[in-house]
Amino acid sequence: MKKTINIKLSELSELVLDEETNGFRPNWDNIILMTAYDKDRTFILTWDGRYLVLPRPIGTVLEQFAQDNDIADYERQALYDMIGVHKGRGYIAGHNRLVPTCGTTNDGVVYYVARRLAGREAIAGGQMVEASFRGRKHQLFRVVIDTSYKTFMNLLEAADEAAGV
Repeated sequence: MKKTINIKLSELSELVLDEETNGFRPNWDNIILMTAYDKDRTFILTWDGRYLVLPRPIGTVLEQFAQDNDIADYERQALYDMIGVHKGRGYIAGHNRLVPTCGTTNDGVVYYVARRLAGREAIAGGQMVEASFRGRKHQLFRVVIDTSYKTFMNLLEAADEAAGV
């Protein structure tokens, strides 16, 4: 039996956090998504359903993620240049994809692990997305993301093409 958990990222500050920690390193296997909690901290939804906050800006967390996973910026740029995409670049390592939901300079950008995506649908007339993600122990996370469905799909398709999936 699946347990469904609903999350509205626009109400992130109302979530009960499990922990604020420096002792967590996001990787392909332990996260579902990450986004800015505020300008100095990053929110992480882990694969096992925890709500964590790292006391570092999302840009710093992404830099560390790229370094830990040997994802050089020039390689990201080359992969996306090959398919003609110059904005909204994700992090690609083989078939692993950490995909942004909108422009990467947007304050509300969410990065998610594409292989955890179980479904998506347009809501609010296509101006928002409800994305479903598979978690551990049959958990299903339904997350409302403030981005247009068209943008969400374009960035996912670009990441898939760049990764060759």
